[in-house]
Amino acid sequence: MVQMSRHPAIPPTPLPQLSGASLSFASRTLLVGCDENRCGRLEAFGMMNSLEALRRDLYSDEVRSRPFVTVTFAQSLDGSIAAAPGERTPISGNESMVLTHELRAMHEAILVGVNTVISDDPQLSVRLCTGSNPQPVVMDSSLRIPESCALMTSSTCKRPIIMTSRAVSSEKVIKLQALGATIRRCDANKDGRGLDLKSVLFNLRQYGSVMVEGGREIITSFVRSDFVDRVLITISPRFLGGMSSYSGGGPGEHGGGHPKLQICCLETIGGDIVLLSKLEPRDLDLI
Repeated sequence: MVQMSRHPAIPPTPLPQLSGASLSFASRTLLVGCDENRCGRLEAFGMMNSLEALRRDLYSDEVRSRPFVTVTFAQSLDGSIAAAPGERTPISGNESMVLTHELRAMHEAILVGVNTVISDDPQLSVRLCTGSNPQPVVMDSSLRIPESCALMTSSTCKRPIIMTSRAVSSEKVIKLQALGATIRRCDANKDGRGLDLKSVLFNLRQYGSVMVEGGREIITSFVRSDFVDRVLITISPRFLGGMSSYSGGGPGEHGGGHPKLQICCLETIGGDIVLLSKLEPRDLDLI
């Protein structure tokens, strides 16, 4: 397994200037859905302050042994992130989607699992605010990523870094590399069915920050780990009765109790509730 402390630390990244949607937060007003006929407006005071604090944490002078990790996802009131497994289900409202793209612009890399690529075919780019596109990263232990997906074919998408296992076929690796993907082999996790997050983050050590967008297996793996710095959840005021955002289990399975959030900020943005939080330290005495 990778021991991060033995490798070079990540150097601090220069603090970028606020612009576009960032400037709207700085002025305490978020403009959304602007076109010839309408322009929605949202006052966001507490969230603006919390996002500014997050931005400074992302670009602080602190020397770190891994990227700053923000887990973010949207769910319904009953905790569903999709109506059914493999079904693309828009959940966030227009206003909170602007916030999501603002967060993408704040991070250097954006990470999803291969199931999200297969079901949603995301671009993982910044389109609803001003800012640079983060580097897409796909966790794919068996290289199931479709060669025809947007990340591999669209001229508007950065080609992804694909984190995979050390046992994958060299033939598939060569095909994906020919399409522009970067392949990085990682250690397997303890059960051998996925990738070890410490190894994944070590392979992303040149990036100061990583935004994790899902899906459920990836969200669950990260919130059960010790590698998450912030969690941002958008809650849509409806019920879906679908696939939950988190895969539960007994405390022993978590390696230290059920994850619990420490709320930093709670705001209503448009019709959604947006929660910015930290993970509380796990109580090892529970196991």
